Amino acid sequence: MEELQVVHQTKADEVYAKLRMQIVSGEFMPGDKVTIRQIAGLYQVSMMPVRQALARLHSDGFVTITNRTVKIKELSAKDVKDIFAIRIRLETLALEWAIPHINEEKTAHLQQIIDQMGKEYNPDINGKN
Repeated sequence: MEELQVVHQTKADEVYAKLRMQIVSGEFMPGDKVTIRQIAGLYQVSMMPVRQALARLHSDGFVTITNRTVKIKELSAKDVKDIFAIRIRLETLALEWAIPHINEEKTAHLQQIIDQMGKEYNPDINGKN
């Protein structure tokens, strides 16, 4: 069956993805306050897609919104502990499901992917400085 996939993204989707990445990567730190106008200027979009993106980020737990103030959510020690407990269980389950399907051909293919990622990430491997 042919895979059906929507490839069109709205500006709100793009703002959401970029802002989420900046939060996850630490460019926006927990506790930082941001404004709709600031983000709109950063991404050169109107304020409406920013509002939509922030609403999604709020529902996903990345930001808090109170009295027109947007703040990058701070994780408590319990939040971090819970996240790692969930990751341990999910990653263990993923390994349990993957192990029966591992063979030399798939291992070699994965190694090629890892090698290519290393070359793209580290230009020195390609001889570029």
